[in-house]
Amino acid sequence: MHKILIVDDSEGLLVLYETLLSYEFPNVEVLIARNAIEALSQITNLENPSELLCVISDYDMGEINGVQLTRKIRKKLPLLPLFIHTHSGEDLTVIQQQCEDINVEVLSKRDSMKGIILPSIKNQLLADENFVLVATLI
Repeated sequence: MHKILIVDDSEGLLVLYETLLSYEFPNVEVLIARNAIEALSQITNLENPSELLCVISDYDMGEINGVQLTRKIRKKLPLLPLFIHTHSGEDLTVIQQQCEDINVEVLSKRDSMKGIILPSIKNQLLADENFVLVATLI
C-alpha cells in the first residue's frame, strides 16, 4: 500500500493534513510524525520503503528542523519527493538556499497542499499502473 508521511509538531495541522490526504487519496495510508526523530524511525521501520510516495515536513520543529530531516531522508531514499512547508512569515528564499543541494521543494503552508503537493502525489499514483485512483478532487 502506498504511504505518505507528514511531519509537523502542530497537532492541529497534522489532523488537518491527515484528513485532507485521506479524503483525496483513500487508498493511500497517511502516516504522521510529531518530530524528526519519530519520522526517521517510521521510515526505518517501513517494510517496503518504495511504497512511500513523499514526505511533507514542517520547517521549524525544535531540535531537528525540516532541512536537517530531509538531508537525513535524502541519504536513505535519494529519489523520494520531499517537501518542506513553512509559515508564510518565514523567509522561503533562505530555506530554499539551505536545500539547494538536496532537491527539496520548499513551500508556504498556506499554498502548499492544493497547489503543489496534491498534484505531485496524484501524478505519482497515476504513474503506478497497479494503483486505482478512487477520488480525484484536484
